[in-house]
Amino acid sequence: MLRLIIGSVTLAAAGYALKEFCEMEGCPWEEQRASSSSTDTTTKKQTTYTYAKKFHKKKKTAYKNGMQAYAMFLEQYKVEDKEIQTDLKLRKQKFPDESVNEEVKTALEKITHMTEVLSYNIQLHFQLLKQQTELKKEDKELMQQYAHSLYALAHLNIFTLYDTFNKSEFLEVMYDAMSLCVGKDSFYVDLGE
Repeated sequence: MLRLIIGSVTLAAAGYALKEFCEMEGCPWEEQRASSSSTDTTTKKQTTYTYAKKFHKKKKTAYKNGMQAYAMFLEQYKVEDKEIQTDLKLRKQKFPDESVNEEVKTALEKITHMTEVLSYNIQLHFQLLKQQTELKKEDKELMQQYAHSLYALAHLNIFTLYDTFNKSEFLEVMYDAMSLCVGKDSFYVDLGE
């Protein structure tokens, strides 16, 4: 019986590791199947997803860190947020490299940077709240705004159905995120060496 339990746990761990690898790098058997099914490789153009993979990897790290801090905040202060599920996996967006022009590259960099900033703000604000004895209404609202903005930014559809840059939605979500990150009552500047 013990062997069966250990074997099933090992099999589950291996399956989870394989799933994570396939999400990040693509499954090797799919590449073999795709290459064997194409009869004329010289006429068929190879589609690559380098930008999509790098973008997802950077965004995923910041998103997970921010949402973990937000989940701890919700649990510690018994706050309920019905709009965001903090245990959701970040959906992977697949877009070909040929659809990435200079405007899209800049947008991808801005999204990555803003997810990192929002994630850091959530973590920092949560650390500051731990030092207080009581949760204030404005602190709760600020944490929720950070989390909602991070969620919207991380789940933003960069391209429309026809692989065109979704500029209007990008600008709307970025405006909300930037207004949260820039709209501070005070700034700390270290003028030391």
